Amino acid sequence: MTSNQPRQETEHAGPEKSLKMRVLGALGFSLILLLVMGIYAIDRTNQQHMVSDIQSTVDGAINLYQMKLQSDALQMASLIDVISRDKSLMDCLARKDRDALLQKSSPLFRQLKEESHITHFYFTGPDRVNIVRIHNPPESGDTINRYTTMEALRTGKLFYGVELGRYGLFTLRVVKPIFSDGKLIGFIELGREIEYIMSEIKKVMGVDLYVTYFKSLINREQWEKGMRLMGRSPDWNGFEKVILAEATATPSADEIRLLQSAESRKHIGDMKQTEYVEDNGDTFTFATPLKDVAGKEVGDLWIHIDFSTTSQVARDYIRTITMAGALLVMLLMGFLYLILDRVQRAIRNYRDLNLEEARQREDIKQRHLDQMTARKREIEEQAERMEAILDTAMDGIISIDVNGNILTFNQAASAIFGYSEEEVRGESVKLLMPEPYRNRFDAWLATCLVEGDDRIIGKSIESTALNRRGREVPINLAVNEVRLHGERSFTAVIHDISDRKRAEIAMQQRNTALEISNRELQDFAYVASHDLQEPLRKIRAFGDRLKSRADTSLDDKGRDYLARMLDAAERMQVLISSLLSYSRITTQAKPFDRVNLNEVVTGVISDLETRIEAVNGRVEVAPLPELDVDSLQMRQLFQNLIGNALKFRRPDVAPVVRISAHTVAGQRPAMWEIQVADNGIGFEEKYATRVFEVFERLHSRADYEGTGIGLAVCRKIAERHGGTISVRSKPGEGSTFSVILPEKQKKKVDDSISYLTEDAHD
Repeated sequence: MTSNQPRQETEHAGPEKSLKMRVLGALGFSLILLLVMGIYAIDRTNQQHMVSDIQSTVDGAINLYQMKLQSDALQMASLIDVISRDKSLMDCLARKDRDALLQKSSPLFRQLKEESHITHFYFTGPDRVNIVRIHNPPESGDTINRYTTMEALRTGKLFYGVELGRYGLFTLRVVKPIFSDGKLIGFIELGREIEYIMSEIKKVMGVDLYVTYFKSLINREQWEKGMRLMGRSPDWNGFEKVILAEATATPSADEIRLLQSAESRKHIGDMKQTEYVEDNGDTFTFATPLKDVAGKEVGDLWIHIDFSTTSQVARDYIRTITMAGALLVMLLMGFLYLILDRVQRAIRNYRDLNLEEARQREDIKQRHLDQMTARKREIEEQAERMEAILDTAMDGIISIDVNGNILTFNQAASAIFGYSEEEVRGESVKLLMPEPYRNRFDAWLATCLVEGDDRIIGKSIESTALNRRGREVPINLAVNEVRLHGERSFTAVIHDISDRKRAEIAMQQRNTALEISNRELQDFAYVASHDLQEPLRKIRAFGDRLKSRADTSLDDKGRDYLARMLDAAERMQVLISSLLSYSRITTQAKPFDRVNLNEVVTGVISDLETRIEAVNGRVEVAPLPELDVDSLQMRQLFQNLIGNALKFRRPDVAPVVRISAHTVAGQRPAMWEIQVADNGIGFEEKYATRVFEVFERLHSRADYEGTGIGLAVCRKIAERHGGTISVRSKPGEGSTFSVILPEKQKKKVDDSISYLTEDAHD
C-alpha cells in the first residue's frame, strides 16, 4: 500500500492541477471583467457629472451677467435720483453753467468712482448737446445720439441699457431726464464699464471672461484712444474681424488660436461653442452673442472654464479604484487558491475511503459552495438594485443634520426645486420653505431633537415648498429620523403633487360646467316636453279636423298638401320625443348598480324577438361581465345597437349579430371592451365619427326609417358611464361597435382646491 501511494499521487496530480487552474482562470476572468465594467461605469458617471457641471457653470455665468446688469442699473438709477435732488446742482444744469457743474460734481464723481465703480458722468442739455463730461472735462459740446438718451427723451422717463461708446467700450448707461416746473432742463447720465461686472462674475463663478467686438462697428482711432485713456495697450491687428476689448485674464496661446478660428464660424441658435483639451487637463470655452440695448449684436462674450483640477481628481479616483479592485481580485484569487488547495488535499486524503461516502461528502461540499455563490450573487444583486433605486428615484430625497443644514440632495429634488446639489449642500433647509414654515422651523427642530414629534415624523403629509424662482410648490412630504453611528439626521421624501392639484382644479371646473350644462339641459327638456309639443299637438288636432270636414271639398292637390302637413307634424313629434329621450340620459339618470349584462342582453333579445324572426336573423351572445351601470340605460344601448344591426341589413343576407366582451390590457382600474358586430351593409370608415352626431343619417328616410339619434344616445350613455364608443366598418362587410366601460364606477369626491392657481414649475 505504501509503495503504491507516490504512483497514485502522481497519476492524480495532473487532473487536480487542471481543475484548480480552470476554476481560478474562470473566476479570475469574471472578476477582472466585473472590475473593468465597474470602472467604465464610474468613468461614464464622472463624465456625465462634468458635462452637467459645465453647463450649469455656463448658464450661471450668463444669468449672473444679466442679473448684474439689472442690479447695477438700479443702483445707478438710485444714485441719479439722489443727485437730481441737489437744487443748486440742478440750477447750474438749467443755466448750462459748465464750470459750476464741473466744480460741484468732480468731488462727487471721485466718490462714485471709488465707492460704486462709476466710470462715466454726464450733464447734457435739453437739446442733447453735452455740457460737461465730469469724467473727461476737456470734452463737451457734441450732440448725444445714443439709444439710451433718445429713449429717455422720447419717454420722458429714466432709461438704461448697455451700449458701445464712441471709444468702442461696452458700457452700462443710465440716463434720466430732469424737469423743472414741467420743463425739460437737461439729462444726467451715469455709466459703468462692464469690465467691473466681468471681474465680479469671475470672483463668483471662478471662470475667465473675454469680450470681443466687431471691428465694423468701431472707429479704430477712437478705440485706441479709449484704450490708452484706460491705461491699456490697444492691439487692433490681433484678429482679422474682431478686437479683444475686455478680459479677466491674459489669454493663452491656445485661447488666442480659438478666438481666431471662431471669427468665421456662424452662430447656431443663441450660442456657439467649441472645446479643446490641453496636455495637463480639460478646458472648455463657450461664446454667447453680446447685444446692446437696441438688440443689435456687437460682439461675443466668451466664458472660459478650467476643469483640469476636477478632471485630475476624477482620473486619480479611477486610478485608485482600479488599484483597489486589482488588489481585491488578487486577494480573492489567493484566497480561492488556498481553498482549492485544501479541497485537493482533502480529496487525496479520502480517496481510498468508500466511493459512496466520498461522493456524499463531495455533494455536501458542492452544496455549500453553491450556497456561498448564491449568497454572494444575492448580495451583489441587492446592492445593484439599491443603487439603481436611488439613481432612478422619482421623488425628491433630502437629508439634513441636527442644525437643519442640507447633507444630500438627489436629482429628483433638483428637478422639483431648481437647485443643483452643489448649490444647496451645507445651506439651511429653510431655503426651500415658504412662510410661515420658515419662521417656525428652528423652534420645531429644537423641540423635535428633545421630545420628538409624532405629528410629522413617520407620517405622510401635504405641505408647500419654495422653488428657486420663488414659486410655491404643493408637495407630499414624508419625514423620518435616521440614527447612524451615534449621529442623528432627518430624511425627507418629497413628491411634487402640482399635477394632481391642477387636475383637482380642472375637475372642479368641469363639475361646475357640467352642473350648468345639466341645468340648461333640464330647461331645454321642459321646453321640448311642454312649450314645443303643445303647438305641435294643436297643428295635428286642427289638421285632423280639417281632413275630416273638408276632405271631400278639397281637390287632389289640396288633399296631398294636407297629408304632407300631417306627416311632417308627426315626424316633428317623433324628433322632439327622440331629442327629449336624448336629454333625459343625464337629467333623469338612475344611480349605478352592479348589473349582470347577460341578463340585460337577454331582455333586449326578448323584446326584439318579433323583429329578429321577421328578418330571419339571429343574435349570438358570449359571456358578458358584471359592471357598475344604469341597467335601463344599458338596456337602451344594446337595444339601439342590435336594432340598427337588424335594420341596416343586406337584402339577400340574413342578419347575424355577435356580442362579446374582454378586458382591456394594462388599464387600472379595470376596463371592459364590449363588441357588437354585424354582417350588414356597413359604411365608409370616414363616417366613423359622424354617425354618433345627433340627427346624423347616412341614408334617406325612404331607404331606412329612423330619426338619426340612436347612436348619439349610445355615445351619451357610454360617456355618462365614464367610457367611450367607437366603430369600425367597411361597405358590404358589416360594422363592429366597441363600447369600453369601467368595471367599477368611482365615487364622487370633493374636488375643491383653494390655493393652487398656477403651474408651480413656471
